[in-house]
Amino acid sequence: MEKQKDALIRIVDSLRHKYNQVSTTEVELSSELDVLKESYESNTTDLCHEFDRLTECLEAKREKMKRQVYDDFHSKEEILKNQLRNYMDARSDADQLLEMAKKALDIDNLSQFNQVALSLKERITMSSIFRLSGTLFLSDSTCHLVADFTREEKILEKLSFLPVPGTPSLNEEECVCIDNELKLKWEMPQSSEEDSILAEDICPRPVVDFYVLQHRQVSSDQGNPDVPWKTVENVKEAAYTLPGIIFCKSFLQIKVQAWNKAVGGQFSDVVTLSTNAFSFKFDASASHGNLKVVEPCMVEWDPTATKPVEARIRSASGRPGSSPSKSASPSKLKSKDRFIGESYTILGDAAIADSEVYFEVTPHPECKTYSVGVTSGSLSRYDQLGRTPNSWCITATKWIQNTFVAKHNNKMKNLDQASLPNVVGIYYNSQIALLAFYNAETKECLHTFKQVKSLLPLVPGFSIWCGSMALRSGLQVPTWVDILPSPKSKSLSVASSESAKIPDDQQ
Repeated sequence: MEKQKDALIRIVDSLRHKYNQVSTTEVELSSELDVLKESYESNTTDLCHEFDRLTECLEAKREKMKRQVYDDFHSKEEILKNQLRNYMDARSDADQLLEMAKKALDIDNLSQFNQVALSLKERITMSSIFRLSGTLFLSDSTCHLVADFTREEKILEKLSFLPVPGTPSLNEEECVCIDNELKLKWEMPQSSEEDSILAEDICPRPVVDFYVLQHRQVSSDQGNPDVPWKTVENVKEAAYTLPGIIFCKSFLQIKVQAWNKAVGGQFSDVVTLSTNAFSFKFDASASHGNLKVVEPCMVEWDPTATKPVEARIRSASGRPGSSPSKSASPSKLKSKDRFIGESYTILGDAAIADSEVYFEVTPHPECKTYSVGVTSGSLSRYDQLGRTPNSWCITATKWIQNTFVAKHNNKMKNLDQASLPNVVGIYYNSQIALLAFYNAETKECLHTFKQVKSLLPLVPGFSIWCGSMALRSGLQVPTWVDILPSPKSKSLSVASSESAKIPDDQQ
């Protein structure tokens, strides 16, 4: 009995599952029918509206052309009527003169005849009929404004719905990505012969009203279908410039689609461009305890943060000099103890693998001391940037007095700067082992290190005391970067302890 019930339950469950599937499909079909009906009504309305516009245009054109025929008729009519009026008046005057001459010939008195003949002679001489020409003022009294719409009738017979726009073709040679700016150009396919003939007959109809551009960043040149596309709409020309891109992946993919006023065509083939940009963030797991990563690209110095590890160990032991408890063992220190003591260091979360990299930092105006450069990831917990053979940096200090120095292997060199830069650009070229620092606002080279090499991978390194620092990565190497050092920016080779002094509390 139980087996039969279980079998029935399974059958009922299958029926219920199928019922739910059918119900869902039924709802979808109803929705599709509603969409189809709305589309039909919208298309019918649009079609009637377009024919009404065409009818109105034809009616307006007919009235305009009728007015042209009437104006031509009226101007010629006035000319002919005026000439006819002049001829009729002259002939009437001549009739009167002829009647007077006939009466004068019947006069027998010589004196009276001479008087009448003299008066008649003067009037005949002054008669307007002698000033009239036998040529018509108007050489052509016909109307040549004749309509023949045979060609237009054929065009109207070919009226059809808007064709779906063709597929654009991105010009890969014209698609470039430089200075974090994407410049694109594309072309539309050639129109058909019939469309060309129609375009010659009447003003050409725009094939494309606008374009839609889509782009996304991917890690592989093969792309990733799970990465969503970003869309730029209503592009009017077959070219576009997309400025201010921050690259977080190695490749950028682009495609474009043409639209008329109602429908879009197919997207172009995807074009993949290499971004050649170094993207990284502050590594919260490789930072000093007093540095807090408030955002992936923002770090600030927090004096109230974790105590130095030695103090925590002493606190755990209960008395100075006693051995620490197991819970305070240095082997089990938290990630925030990656750097301790007075280093105040934080590293980037990615090693430098490209041949050229560039990034920028913006220290807060109230920041008292900061350093920026590159270092091997093996920098010890107590070390500071520029104090080891495998770290290079520049350090700016606003403590007591402004100082700006380049540091490497515990050697320092004063940098002659009237004012500290607001934005520092860092450029590293592993092929020529060159590290250069720039004022990113003025594009001035601040200092250049040569022979920047390490057996271990290099990572961006930073330190900060009393203030905060913002990072801009994902930047391409700017075109204004000059890898040749300026005369005043020589490599740091000789250093003296007196060449640059840093406050004792920052060493």
